[in-house]
This record gives sequence, C-alpha cells and structure tokens, in this order.
Amino acid sequence: MAPGHTRACPSRRAGRVLLPLVLVVLAAATASAEGPEVADTIIKRGRIAGFVIGASQEEQFRKTQPSSTFLETDQFVTDGLAYITSEKGLQSNKDTIQAYLRALKGAMTQVLNDKETNFAGTIKKLRSKYDFEELKDDKVAQYYIDYISSGWVVDGEEKLLKVDPAQWKKTYDAAVQVKAAEGGVDVTKNLVPGLA
Repeated sequence: MAPGHTRACPSRRAGRVLLPLVLVVLAAATASAEGPEVADTIIKRGRIAGFVIGASQEEQFRKTQPSSTFLETDQFVTDGLAYITSEKGLQSNKDTIQAYLRALKGAMTQVLNDKETNFAGTIKKLRSKYDFEELKDDKVAQYYIDYISSGWVVDGEEKLLKVDPAQWKKTYDAAVQVKAAEGGVDVTKNLVPGLA
C-alpha cells in the first residue's frame, strides 16, 4: 500500500487471508523473468509500499528496476546455516553425517575458489544440470553465488562449517525472545565440533 494511504479490510480474517495471497502472487511473479516489472507496477499503482524478495532476485531487480531500494538485512539479523540432528541420530549415523559434511565442505571450497573467475566453473556446472531464472544471466548468477558464498565465510574461510558457540547462543536467545524456541536450554552444550 502506498505510504500515507489506508485501506480497510472487511474483517481481521480477510486481512490474514489477503496478505498471504498477495505474497504468494508476488513470489510467483518475482520468480519469473517479468517479476521485477510486475512487482514494480504493483508498487507504482499504490497497491503496496514494498515487499520481500529472496537474495536470488536482488540483482534482477537492480538491473531491471534501478530505482529499487534494498534493506540490507544483515545489518539487523544473523543469517547462516545450521545442520541439526538428535543425539540418537548422531550416534547411529555419525559416519554418514561426517561424510556428508566433508563432501559439502569440499563443494563449498570449490565454489569459494572459483570466485577468482567470477564463478565461471560453478555457473557452467550448474547450467549443465539445471535451468532456472537466476542462472540465465551471468551477472545475476555471479551476484547470487557471491552473496551466498560470502555468507559462508563471513568470519573467515577457516571457520567454514564451524559454529561459534557465542553466536549460536545469541541466535538461540533471539529465537526465544520472539517465542520461536523454548527458553532455558544451554545450546552451547549441544555443539559437536570436528564433524566437517
């Protein structure tokens, strides 16, 4: 909705249904080649003030809608990967988990090493098996792969697939604060180093 405009919903329930519907339509639109133009048209008409896109669409928007503005979410929230299993799962599948994490680390290292060539090898490999919008344009693919892979090594390449206990606790505490997790757990005791 355009700033300064309000629109009444017939009921709270209608609002709860309408917003997810709008978000689904926008998600579908932004996943297509015309997505940035569709979304920009909806904003220009004053239907909405803005919306959330994934990192993979950011470069598409920068190219097709240069006046777009982006909120750098990493200034406000911690993003990252977490591989979680139960104690029983770890005991009965430790070899498989270790093999998976070693293979994952090897693949991640290959991508990181490919940065010198603007991810040419990575993009070629991906295009040989997949066909999705973000891969069709070199600049979009390069931006997205750089964005994702830079997040893997935000604390340095030597920390790849390693969890910082203080950061893990901070993330857990934030989840507890918004009631996304139960409080009272010492999550630092649940880390298993050395698997990757």
